[in-house]
Amino acid sequence: MPRRQILSSEEQERLLVIPDDEIILTRMCFLNEPDIALINKHRRPANRLGFAVLLCYLRGPGFIPDKSSAPHNGVVSRVASRLKLQPDLWPEYASREQTRWEHLTELYRYLELSPFSRSMQKDCIRHLHPYAMRTDKGFMLAEEMLSWLHNNNVIFPSVEVIERTLAEVVTLANRSVFSTLTAQLEKQHKSALDSLLISEGEQPSRLAWLLQPPGKINGKNVLQHIDRLNSIAALGLPDGIALSVHQNRLLKLAREGRKMSSRDLAKFTDVRRYATLVCIITEARATLTDEVID
Repeated sequence: MPRRQILSSEEQERLLVIPDDEIILTRMCFLNEPDIALINKHRRPANRLGFAVLLCYLRGPGFIPDKSSAPHNGVVSRVASRLKLQPDLWPEYASREQTRWEHLTELYRYLELSPFSRSMQKDCIRHLHPYAMRTDKGFMLAEEMLSWLHNNNVIFPSVEVIERTLAEVVTLANRSVFSTLTAQLEKQHKSALDSLLISEGEQPSRLAWLLQPPGKINGKNVLQHIDRLNSIAALGLPDGIALSVHQNRLLKLAREGRKMSSRDLAKFTDVRRYATLVCIITEARATLTDEVID
């Protein structure tokens, strides 16, 4: 089964983009005297420009421009102006792959940056886990990951590695959410939840009946709502069971579960099935209660 993609293609492109913001660009391109002294050790004008641009990228947003594309024009023009060089020297620098790697090695030492090792990845995953317990929105998690890397002077990995790291974070958080939601369930609770998925002949499952659209609220529908609420209460689920996870996670699982047939839900692993059913029932109870009151 293919691994779920955490970041869309558009989000992957947006993740490592320099915004067209004058304040951000000016701050990013500031070079102090030690920077200038280091830059001027490189004799060729193109090398000085390229080295300085890489320095601004690494210290600012924390990543380097892709070798197949040009850096932000605003960065190149500001750096060139500061060094009294021509901005059109970048293509000459970009063609020297070996020089570029030598400069990066020098800059990693100068900026005291560490590589994104497996050990560092594990630390990053531990940091992101509480965030992933609140949301599985990939871009929000990616932004937090890059912020953590930047604050810890870690070299940004490729987008592919970021994607894989986030996938691992989300997988671990999902397991924690499922485990937390089902920790209080006894055998009788699980049997009651499984019974919701059973259908007799052409009749809908009990779960499908619980989730039927209410239609126009009238006396008859109110009684049906109360009947459904009584059926939910009869499940005897532990009080406050769904309060153990963040509401964002609960609502997401409930929405996903409501879109699925009882037959599809029955195919889930036990822990995922029971966790999803707990969320569906919790949301259904809240919705039915609100409609009865209104």
